[in-house]
Amino acid sequence: FAACTGAFFIGLRGFRTLYSPYMSGIEANNAQNFHADAWLSVAIGGATGCFVGTDVSFGSANWLRPIVGIEEGASDMMGQVLAGSSAA
Repeated sequence: FAACTGAFFIGLRGFRTLYSPYMSGIEANNAQNFHADAWLSVAIGGATGCFVGTDVSFGSANWLRPIVGIEEGASDMMGQVLAGSSAA
C-alpha cells in the first residue's frame, strides 16, 4: 500500500511539474492541489493493494484470498468480477 501510494504521488507531482508550463489544463504544484493529489494517491494505493489480493500465489499470507482471490479453475467471467470488485 505505502509503496504504491508513494510511487503514484511522486509521479503525479513530478509530471505536474513537467507538464504545467506547456499545458494550460494542468495546474502547477500548489498547496491546494497537493492536498487533493495526496488523497488521490491514498485511494489509488488502496485500490492497488486490494487488487494484489486477487493473486493466490501468496498463499496464506494473502488475507484477501477468501474474498477476492482468483482460484485455479475459476471461469474467465468470475475472474473478471473478482478483479473488478477487488479495486472498486
